[in-house]
Amino acid sequence: MLQQKDYSLSMPDAPSLLRAELLLRLKKNPSFSLRAFALNLKISPGYLSQVLNGQKQLTEEKAYSLVSHLPWSEEKKRLFINLVRWQRSKDLKFKEHLLAEIQKESDSSAIFFDLQIDEFKLISQWHHAAIVELTSIKSFSLTAQNVSQRLGLSTAEAQEAIQRLLRLGILEERQGHLKKTKVNYQIKDIPSEAIRSYHSQNLSKAQEALHSQPLEKREFYSTTMAINPAKIKKAKALIHKFSTEIMECLEEGPREHLYQFNVQLFQLDCSVRNKNPNLKKEKA
Repeated sequence: MLQQKDYSLSMPDAPSLLRAELLLRLKKNPSFSLRAFALNLKISPGYLSQVLNGQKQLTEEKAYSLVSHLPWSEEKKRLFINLVRWQRSKDLKFKEHLLAEIQKESDSSAIFFDLQIDEFKLISQWHHAAIVELTSIKSFSLTAQNVSQRLGLSTAEAQEAIQRLLRLGILEERQGHLKKTKVNYQIKDIPSEAIRSYHSQNLSKAQEALHSQPLEKREFYSTTMAINPAKIKKAKALIHKFSTEIMECLEEGPREHLYQFNVQLFQLDCSVRNKNPNLKKEKA
């Protein structure tokens, strides 16, 4: 039996391809806008916004019209049209046929939203964790527009992140509202490149807060010390324990704001592993 939910984790929908195209243009030109994108597609900005936010479903006729204005390959255009047809069809046999076509088109054009890529982006981009935690604020309604305003993202970035979190099963819809599926979650086997990107972004956020937020709303503390390297493992365990205690303390009672808690412990001096000048220095 064909169930749409079973395929939602590995298959994009048509609006997600449009959002990806919009994000690509925004990266190339930060002044590019949804209005400009709508102008390129020969549709109204309001209609495009509804399509991107899932409030309006594309017709097959409109899908053909949109791809005629997009610089996509023929394979990607066919995929887009078939995704629209698959979403609208109520005939299970026809949907199965379309699914096979979609799979072939995705294999040839390499534009499926691979789950591993989703997981990598989830880890490496700071705003995914922030969006998940926004669901814990009772007064906050999780929509792309609200997330955009609260986190300083574009609406397209917010919508793309929400869709990714839904695909990965981290968010779900309950009684008309988006909620996180677990109280806390942990991602194992994290690629070093992804986690470094995540920490780097949070350090940048901390730097912004240092210069923009008043002292009563933040706390920065640092100390420099000569240490016994044999104690680092024990220090890490203490940091993890303290982090859990901080989280339990701050999450108690009504939650109104989103905060980031970072801890860094790193070597400040330069290691001299080999004093022989004829040997190459070890790479970091």
